[in-house]
Amino acid sequence: MYQMKTRLFLVCLGLLLFFRAAHAQDDEFELQCISNDQFIRIYSDHTIDQTRCKSIANTALKAYAFVSKQDSWSNTIPLVEKPLDFRLVREFDKHTLLGYAQGTSLMAAKDNYLNNTPVSEGTLAHEFTHIQDNRQLKRRKLPSFLMEGRASINGHAYRMSLGHSENKFDRQMAGTAMRFTSSEADDLLSDYHGRGWKNQAIGAFLVEYMRTKWNGSGISDINKRLSRMIEIMAKGSGFETAFQEEFGVTFDAFRATFIRYLDDTQNEPRTRLQQTMWQSANPLVASDRSDESHASDE
Repeated sequence: MYQMKTRLFLVCLGLLLFFRAAHAQDDEFELQCISNDQFIRIYSDHTIDQTRCKSIANTALKAYAFVSKQDSWSNTIPLVEKPLDFRLVREFDKHTLLGYAQGTSLMAAKDNYLNNTPVSEGTLAHEFTHIQDNRQLKRRKLPSFLMEGRASINGHAYRMSLGHSENKFDRQMAGTAMRFTSSEADDLLSDYHGRGWKNQAIGAFLVEYMRTKWNGSGISDINKRLSRMIEIMAKGSGFETAFQEEFGVTFDAFRATFIRYLDDTQNEPRTRLQQTMWQSANPLVASDRSDESHASDE
């Protein structure tokens, strides 16, 4: 009995310290401004000019609206039923981190990174894709590679819609897609909780394959179809069940088709980029690392 009470005390103490630490971290951020529609609330760990604050809020709203339109949700109410907190951070503890999304209502970004418009606007759309997916999923989970792939494609599409050109991030992603072996891809697609560059790249490559080449001609409205699948999951179905209901085949069968495609193109990897968002990219083949660093905590 004494040991049980001691254990319970230590657990409670640990929880207390955790919540105190979380509260202390929140106290570092002060509300700077709110978007005119009251949806985006900008917090910062340092004071920022009100004009710039409102500009950031408006930029965020535009990216959020783009993602919503891109994903063609049947029901948009979950996307706006509660505010979204946007934190500006002077410097992350991990210095290479530029931004991340957490859960359904928080995005954080390094302040001076937002001045790098072509890249940062892609990151906004990327992270807002995570937030919208999480709001629709209602605590259910997509495989991480699919969440990252879907978000990467939206980030690229948003940058292109604003007239920006392809950058080093796109060239690195294209190079990684060319180098995937079938065994490596099979391992990545078997891990629903993977992280890192290759997890993101295989997800983007997978979704682009679905859009451009699956069953010969691809599924041109793949974003919309994946949104329908997410909405099926939100009603209680697991990922595999929802995938089969939406696409008519099991995910395992689809994965096997994709793996065969990688085998068929291993000697002509440049053909993998045809019709994809990387078609005109000049792929970088020397490195799997990217200078655009963002992460999400789903």
